[in-house]
Amino acid sequence: MEKFISKILACSPSEVEQVVNDYIDELQRNSSDQRLGLSIGSISKKPHRGFISLGSTIKYTTDVLVGEVDSYSMNERDYLIDFCKYVNKYQIRTKNNFINFLVSFMDWYFGPLLSEDDLRKAYLSSLVRCDDDGFPLDEDVSKLTIGNFKRMGIAQCTEKAAATQNILSLFGFDSYYCSGEINTGEGIINHAFNIVKNGDGYVVLDTSMPVIKYENGKEILRIPYVSSRIPQQEINDILDGKGTISSTDYSIIDGKLVDDGKRMYGVNCALTVCEREHKTK
Repeated sequence: MEKFISKILACSPSEVEQVVNDYIDELQRNSSDQRLGLSIGSISKKPHRGFISLGSTIKYTTDVLVGEVDSYSMNERDYLIDFCKYVNKYQIRTKNNFINFLVSFMDWYFGPLLSEDDLRKAYLSSLVRCDDDGFPLDEDVSKLTIGNFKRMGIAQCTEKAAATQNILSLFGFDSYYCSGEINTGEGIINHAFNIVKNGDGYVVLDTSMPVIKYENGKEILRIPYVSSRIPQQEINDILDGKGTISSTDYSIIDGKLVDDGKRMYGVNCALTVCEREHKTK
């Protein structure tokens, strides 16, 4: 983190974009295009480590009809440039301040979530033409990027975790993009999140299901959820594309951590498998 952030902090506001683009080009040369995001059925997808190349695609749904699109590319730089401009402007120097700003940035860049309903398919599908059989034209689909979500208020975990991954990679964090599931006690849902190295261990970093800070009964801030250190066996299983992570959910009320129950994270349908096994016992 120190090397790149030092450059961002030291340069003038007018120089930020060029510094960021030069470093993105360097990361791009050392990365390969991937197909990331939601899997169908039991297809294994291991967490992706490091920078997600600009040519990679993100699959955000497995439920599509004729005329709908289910993915977009990461071929966009402006969210990385915008984030770095903020770091430069406000001289963000500490890791804690850097991490805590991520949710506020996601809300600013993508817009606050307008609805829990998945409107992404309708929106992205409206941006492409279809052939005579009703299938989206490849030339139009290839132009869809994560940047199409900017200010729309429909970006969800898949987009936010992918953007978080590339921001973390840009600043030198050892991190993983994970597409899997979550259960906070209200049932299992598809979910994307990040795993980040912290000291000599790893933690979950979740920018789409953040921690809420309250003072005097009022919400004052949303910050990323950061788990406690993940046990080594759990991290080994997760990075191998299987297994689950159990962590404590919490909020912050008048400066104190309040236990809100459990969060269970999993990849490759691990939570669903565990629940089925539990029900059959």
